[in-house]
Amino acid sequence: MRVSVDKEKLMAIIKEKSECDCTGNECPAANDCGLHGSDDCCDDELRNWLDVKDLPDDSHDAYLLPADERAILRNVLPKYKYIARDSDCRLYLYAGLPVKATTSWAPPFDSVFWCAKVFENLFQCVQWSDEKPWLITDLLKAKKPTVDWSKVAVDTKVLVHWSDGSWGNRHFAEYKNGVVYCFDGGKTSFTAHSSLDKKGTMARWEDVKLYEEDNHEE
Repeated sequence: MRVSVDKEKLMAIIKEKSECDCTGNECPAANDCGLHGSDDCCDDELRNWLDVKDLPDDSHDAYLLPADERAILRNVLPKYKYIARDSDCRLYLYAGLPVKATTSWAPPFDSVFWCAKVFENLFQCVQWSDEKPWLITDLLKAKKPTVDWSKVAVDTKVLVHWSDGSWGNRHFAEYKNGVVYCFDGGKTSFTAHSSLDKKGTMARWEDVKLYEEDNHEE
């Protein structure tokens, strides 16, 4: 069953955004729209796609994404697995795992992707500074942090959750748009910023907790 979205809010977003630079089949953003899958104008189809029902109040929701953004991602075509943002703030959905290049994410050869231009001012937790794209299923499950990371000092010791279930040592770097970033490779702000190559000095982590000196986990 399709999940309802806040039609009034999203209609305002669509109205605010400029129309496609080109029309019909020539528009790269509309050739394989992530929501309706046709080659019609994205803006027109999105207006038809939006439901009329409002979502419940999600101000106390534990999820990282607000309810309307989760509704959008649940309704994208199943072939799209990843979401990322280019350096020019353009938001894209990808079927295959994209690779970060100089100013944009590059999809695998012959793999489909969609420029979600109309939703660029949403999904602010997806940033060009991310070292890897978000897996859409992970973003839908991501929860708001229980720690007030905005008050955590840079270089604070933290533990990050590895994919094998273990925890690793890192130093806190920054908290931005609801996402925690840590310095790579056990570096601190002192060692990371002294590198000639600043790229890759920070990484996003979905599961992080403060390190407790008296209760260290190997």
